Amino acid sequence: MFQNSAKKLILNGLGEHWGKIDYTKNPDLNDIAKSFKQGVFMLGISDKKLVATGGLMPVSNDVAELVRLSVASHFRRKGIGAALVKILLSTANEIGFNKIVLETTSTWKNVINFWLSCGFKQTHIEGDDTFFEYIIK
Repeated sequence: MFQNSAKKLILNGLGEHWGKIDYTKNPDLNDIAKSFKQGVFMLGISDKKLVATGGLMPVSNDVAELVRLSVASHFRRKGIGAALVKILLSTANEIGFNKIVLETTSTWKNVINFWLSCGFKQTHIEGDDTFFEYIIK
């Protein structure tokens, strides 16, 4: 029901950061249910409208990657992203993951600060990307 809205929300967020959208780099968004069949994909809904997304993709039996966190521009800085991260971390714990990893672009300082404020620890920088982890157990 929200497939197209989720794709649009995520791509719009990427477009805001990059100044353009490269549709070829996001094939997982063409069929989110299929892409996240082994993972978790959550939606944040307000007044029957999609305002946020976030997902978990298994990396191994005890590690998942947090991906596709996106909040509609007019809903940012209201705690929605942090609340969704908290729910994703709780869900990861219930599933049995011990560690959550993620990466973001190193020049996105506000995004890096967001992950740090959510309790993630920076592990390393590789090329243009900064990597984080969150230990659950």
